[in-house]
Amino acid sequence: MAVLLRLPGPDDVAELVEALHTAADAVEERAPELALARRALADLFGDELDRLPQPSGS
Repeated sequence: MAVLLRLPGPDDVAELVEALHTAADAVEERAPELALARRALADLFGDELDRLPQPSGS
Protein backbone atom coordinates (compact mmCIF):
# COMPACT_ATOMS: atom_id res chain seq x y z
CA MET A 1 0.00 0.00 0.00
CA ALA A 2 1.26 3.49 -0.79
CA VAL A 3 0.21 6.82 0.58
CA LEU A 4 0.94 10.22 -0.88
CA LEU A 5 1.30 12.81 1.84
CA ARG A 6 1.78 16.42 0.81
CA LEU A 7 3.14 18.74 3.45
CA PRO A 8 4.59 22.23 3.09
CA GLY A 9 8.10 21.15 4.07
CA PRO A 10 10.38 18.70 5.84
CA ASP A 11 9.86 20.44 9.17
CA ASP A 12 6.22 19.38 9.00
CA VAL A 13 7.21 15.74 8.53
CA ALA A 14 9.57 15.99 11.48
CA GLU A 15 6.73 17.41 13.56
CA LEU A 16 4.50 14.52 12.48
CA VAL A 17 7.18 12.01 13.53
CA GLU A 18 7.49 13.71 16.92
CA ALA A 19 3.70 13.66 17.36
CA LEU A 20 3.58 9.94 16.61
CA HIS A 21 6.26 9.26 19.23
CA THR A 22 4.35 11.37 21.76
CA ALA A 23 1.15 9.50 20.95
CA ALA A 24 2.97 6.18 21.36
CA ASP A 25 4.28 7.23 24.76
CA ALA A 26 0.76 8.20 25.82
CA VAL A 27 -0.65 4.70 25.25
CA GLU A 28 2.40 2.58 26.05
CA GLU A 29 1.06 0.99 29.23
CA ARG A 30 -2.56 0.40 28.25
CA ALA A 31 -2.07 -0.41 24.55
CA PRO A 32 1.51 -1.55 23.86
CA GLU A 33 0.65 -2.90 20.40
CA LEU A 34 -0.78 0.47 19.37
CA ALA A 35 2.32 2.21 20.73
CA LEU A 36 4.51 -0.15 18.72
CA ALA A 37 2.51 0.52 15.56
CA ARG A 38 2.79 4.29 16.06
CA ARG A 39 6.54 4.05 16.57
CA ALA A 40 6.90 1.89 13.45
CA LEU A 41 4.98 4.45 11.42
CA ALA A 42 7.12 7.25 12.84
CA ASP A 43 10.25 5.31 11.89
CA LEU A 44 8.99 4.86 8.32
CA PHE A 45 8.31 8.59 7.99
CA GLY A 46 11.72 9.36 9.50
CA ASP A 47 13.47 7.01 7.08
CA GLU A 48 11.75 8.65 4.12
CA LEU A 49 12.59 12.10 5.48
CA ASP A 50 16.25 11.06 5.60
CA ARG A 51 16.05 10.08 1.91
CA LEU A 52 14.93 13.51 0.76
CA PRO A 53 17.58 15.46 -1.12
CA GLN A 54 19.38 18.02 1.00
CA PRO A 55 18.80 21.62 -0.04
CA SER A 56 21.65 23.29 -1.87
CA GLY A 57 23.30 26.06 0.11
CA SER A 58 22.01 28.86 -2.15
